[in-house]
Amino acid sequence: MYEGIIKEIKDVENERFERLVKKDRKEEFMQVSRDRNGLIDEFDEELWNTVIEKVKVYEGGKVVVVFKDGIVVERVGDSIR
Repeated sequence: MYEGIIKEIKDVENERFERLVKKDRKEEFMQVSRDRNGLIDEFDEELWNTVIEKVKVYEGGKVVVVFKDGIVVERVGDSIR
């Protein structure tokens, strides 16, 4: 019973930590966005590194983009999931 409670506490602490990390990443993204003047019309490496965790490209044209906040977007051909 004691071990179960300790595990629950650790799980809650881990979830809280993950939320704080996501919040920090969103704030960093917002600051980078505010620092830009106007629309972004060319590749911006700093913005990319702030937002994107990784991109996976597969045979057949499938592309999976994983954002730092955990959102995953898949593109196969012309469709986005």
